[in-house]
Amino acid sequence: MAPKDWAGKKLLLAFGAVDEKAWVWLNGEKVGKSTAGSSAWNSAFEIDISNDIQPGKENMLSVRVHNSMGPGGIWKSVKIFAP
Repeated sequence: MAPKDWAGKKLLLAFGAVDEKAWVWLNGEKVGKSTAGSSAWNSAFEIDISNDIQPGKENMLSVRVHNSMGPGGIWKSVKIFAP
């Protein structure tokens, strides 16, 4: 459950690294992607979810990952933070 005090705050969903492409949905709505390809396998990226998260409610985060080179996936931490 997202804390109620997140209402009105700028919130970023931060991925430490995804190998090699990712598409991200929050509560059934596409909120972002990282499609830089095989050269970005170790690159962090952030998605602004301020307008998509529902404070005080359960939220569903879905991530689709594709790697054309072999084993891949979400291999570094994923966090939500308020800058």
